[in-house]
Amino acid sequence: EIINALTKLPNLRVVARTSAFALRGKEQDLRTIGEKLRVETLLDGSVRRAGNRIRVTAQLIRVADESYLWSERYDRKMTNAFTLQDDVSQSIAEALKNKFANTPQNGDCLPFPPVELARCPRLAQGAIGFN
Repeated sequence: EIINALTKLPNLRVVARTSAFALRGKEQDLRTIGEKLRVETLLDGSVRRAGNRIRVTAQLIRVADESYLWSERYDRKMTNAFTLQDDVSQSIAEALKNKFANTPQNGDCLPFPPVELARCPRLAQGAIGFN
């Protein structure tokens, strides 16, 4: 669902699910994943469960130096899997939209190059890139 939510954001490039999922389950460093997907930034994350609670953690990581640009934790009660997926996906998309809403398209005023996002296999939800 994260792919669907992110494709609705303007100036966003979504890497094909097939390409992103080809890396799923393979132990590779972030730079290797970034090179294979031809992106500068990865959206990584994890999903953990404790009883009827779910914790999704998502991080936006710059590939070149493996530094965090953004990170957030989403705790939810597991009542309906589809509702939970929609809620967390929309929350992540909205957070990234707000984070980069005023990002100049040419990157001249940025402390880092224009953002390109890609799905890291550990998040298992989609690959994306700002143009």
